[in-house]
Amino acid sequence: MPAGQANILIEKGADFIRSFTMRTKSTGTPTNLTGSSITFEVAGKQGGETIFSIPVVLMSAVNGTFEARYSKSLVDAITLKEGWFVINIVWSNGITERLVEGRVVISKGVL
Repeated sequence: MPAGQANILIEKGADFIRSFTMRTKSTGTPTNLTGSSITFEVAGKQGGETIFSIPVVLMSAVNGTFEARYSKSLVDAITLKEGWFVINIVWSNGITERLVEGRVVISKGVL
């Protein structure tokens, strides 16, 4: 399955919290994420080396929901102004799949 495309804004001066729900393309029903792990990595450019990773928490594995969370203090320490992010999943059978990727912008936000 090809990865979804998105742009994400991370604002300094605030926690970064983004919720996601994974659904099947054909029926729209939630995908069961039980036994999987998800990573959210940010690089300086597409295909570049990871500069930092944002922790991902499975909120409800059976309902396909997960959340990426980065505290205000960690967000404020980011020196990157823009880059590329990827969200990957490692399924319980060991297969890795890219879910979403795209441009990330780190703004001065609400400092």
